[in-house]
Amino acid sequence: MIGHGVSHEPLGTALLNCTRHIYGRLPVQLAALDVIPDEDPAGATKAAGELMSRINDGSGVLVLTDVFGATPSRIAMGLAEPFRVIVVAGVNLPMLLKALGNRRCPLEDLAAMLIDSAKHGILSRSTERRPRRRPIGTIRCSGLKRSSSTSLACTRGHRPRSRSWPSGSRAKSG
Repeated sequence: MIGHGVSHEPLGTALLNCTRHIYGRLPVQLAALDVIPDEDPAGATKAAGELMSRINDGSGVLVLTDVFGATPSRIAMGLAEPFRVIVVAGVNLPMLLKALGNRRCPLEDLAAMLIDSAKHGILSRSTERRPRRRPIGTIRCSGLKRSSSTSLACTRGHRPRSRSWPSGSRAKSG
């Protein structure tokens, strides 16, 4: 897998600089093309193709682009070839790092992995303090009974946090 980015200026170069900072050097076969405002799309497409042919070793190319439908994305989509060049839109630093960490995967599998992790990789943390959770192993309901040899059931509809019973409070099955 070869990494190639086509994005709005200066995102591609900034992502390369971040990978250089994280890894201590620029990973091999990784390149970026920053599309400047008002650049001729035909000239940018030609430059992207030349850059891709310089870094391609025959194992296929993963092209990451920023905004689907924008000029850099349309340039990248022009490079796509089934099983040889795959384009994924929505590039960010975690996606690029995941791609670099899984370079030996087949292109189709890598693209699917990146898309899946991107869907689940955007998180939010509220500034409100949530109430502390009870320590694992505590039972929060007194209506527990053993429904089988391996599972617990609550007569009040609650779910226990642990399968272990606190000492001295073993519920009797009925």
